[in-house]
Amino acid sequence: MLILLPALSWAVIVLICWRRAIFPDDFRLKLLLGWAVWGALLTALTELSGSIGLLARLPLAAGWGLILLAGLYLLRASPRRQPLFDLRSRLRSLPVGDGLLLGGLSLIALGTLVIALVAAPNNWDSMVYHLSRVMHWLQNQSLAFYPTHILRQLYLNPWTEYVHANLYALSGADRFLNLVQWFSGVGTLLGVSLLARQLGAGVSGQVLAAVFAGTLPMTVLQMTSTQNDLTVAFWLVCLAVFALQDLRAPNRAAQVGLGLCLGLAVLTKSTAYLFAFPILLVYAVRRWQSSRLGALRPLILIAGLALLLNLPHYARNLAAFGSPLGPAEETRLYRNEHFGAGVLVSNLSRNLALHLISVSPVNEVVEGAVGGLHEWLKLDVNDPQTTWQDHRFALTRFVVNEDFTGAPLHLLVFLFTLVGLAFRRRRLENGEAWILTGSLLAGFLLFCGFLRWQLWHARLHLPLLVLSAGVVGLLPQVISARWSRVAGLFLLAATLPVFYFNQSKPLVQDWNIFNLPRREVMIIRKNLVVPYIEGVNYLIDERHCTQVGLYLPDEEWEYPLWELYRAARVGQFRIEHVGVRNRSAALPRQPFEPCAIFASQPLPGGESVQLEGRSYRLVWEMPPVRIYAAE
Repeated sequence: MLILLPALSWAVIVLICWRRAIFPDDFRLKLLLGWAVWGALLTALTELSGSIGLLARLPLAAGWGLILLAGLYLLRASPRRQPLFDLRSRLRSLPVGDGLLLGGLSLIALGTLVIALVAAPNNWDSMVYHLSRVMHWLQNQSLAFYPTHILRQLYLNPWTEYVHANLYALSGADRFLNLVQWFSGVGTLLGVSLLARQLGAGVSGQVLAAVFAGTLPMTVLQMTSTQNDLTVAFWLVCLAVFALQDLRAPNRAAQVGLGLCLGLAVLTKSTAYLFAFPILLVYAVRRWQSSRLGALRPLILIAGLALLLNLPHYARNLAAFGSPLGPAEETRLYRNEHFGAGVLVSNLSRNLALHLISVSPVNEVVEGAVGGLHEWLKLDVNDPQTTWQDHRFALTRFVVNEDFTGAPLHLLVFLFTLVGLAFRRRRLENGEAWILTGSLLAGFLLFCGFLRWQLWHARLHLPLLVLSAGVVGLLPQVISARWSRVAGLFLLAATLPVFYFNQSKPLVQDWNIFNLPRREVMIIRKNLVVPYIEGVNYLIDERHCTQVGLYLPDEEWEYPLWELYRAARVGQFRIEHVGVRNRSAALPRQPFEPCAIFASQPLPGGESVQLEGRSYRLVWEMPPVRIYAAE
């Protein structure tokens, strides 16, 4: 299977790191470096293929084949300096309590793996732009921007979708797309356990750190999703690990890993700018303190690698919108319209409140406290200048959803650990834990001070919560290892409701991912499932239409249309946005004459309209879907 080529390439890259004895003191560093090199190679292959119009199955397979052959050649030429890691002996030496924690964590990994493979992607953002942009890339065999009603398909950071594009092209379906975040989750667990070790945690603390990160509700939910929050969290964990490694033992491999992870984090999600800045600032200051001008070379290397990975996407944005970050009319919607201490306190309180949602009495108390704070400061709790569009601050109930779920238990464990460490400072081997905590707090303050508050911010906090696991790994130094293991078991047990009540991928309800058709799992919104399926059936069976125009001015779900057409096995088909009125309308596109238009709103002009020089008439309607046929 061609889908195995990227996985085999990753394995060979890790073995090369092993053979060349890079970071001889810990196998996890080699795994993370292998991941970073693999991510950079995937970026290079995707950008190269997309720039020359060869972003398709066979060219990508050939590219991965060449990477694999080159890797095998380097592997053969690498000296056998170290034996492979003896996992069995390490596991046998673990205390029984830590073994139980790892066993529970393995069950979570296995359960989420099954869900990721069985369930169709159905996340809102994925249906609107994450996966839709992948379909346009593969259709056009290019990463070039195209006319679209949904500008987020163009300018937002694309690395996770690069992986999706490779997997979809090589497999011909979306079966493996959820695995991107699943593997990111597994890598994150390895990374935070290593981060805990760097901060001074023993074996029990490292296990607890992995359990803390792996039981975060958002981690569990996103390990089965096609979003990108867990992926950016993984790259930021790697960034912190390589930064600490290089500060302790300056190493060119660590600097390369740091630069690659910085670039991949930024290429994955824009929040990486805010969360990575404090960590990099601490790294740069400490490097300067230790080596003065000698720090310039690694800093230039790190910045150069990060910029190199992002340069093509920056260039496309700059050419289309005049800014490397995207169109100003869209990006300004995310940031506060004014700044200051009041804005910071307002957003800080509202963002923290998202992680305190639990049972009804507590929710009312927290909501009242936040509202009272705003009244005391004479601020509007729903100030439109610091609040996303029509969102209103209200804490109703704890919802298990990959867009909204907070982490009240984990927040309490983290705060308890900090308080305990503050009273028992002499037990710490070094002060790195406080430096990391300060960096996380600075990242959170930047986040709250810069971005408008949104109801779904809880998922954007995931990188900070995951990184805090490194500090939680020091909990056995605050309380006994026995009670730390009890805390870990409690966190493991707390994941059961997350699995059971998962709204997007139900497991045991009357309708669930195991007994529903895959297309109905994908179109999880009940108001869309019948109109979309029947609309596509009408286009195919009645109209025999394979050239479909899209009219989605309200940024409605697009990806299901692609997947329904693919599942119908109609042969070659083409889907393009029409009637676009935003800045992307001026972008070039191959000549296209749709035989019908799939619209989520009525076309301007009534039932008979003129669009792009052709006449169309309304022939089918099932709200919100309307189909206009060419006359």
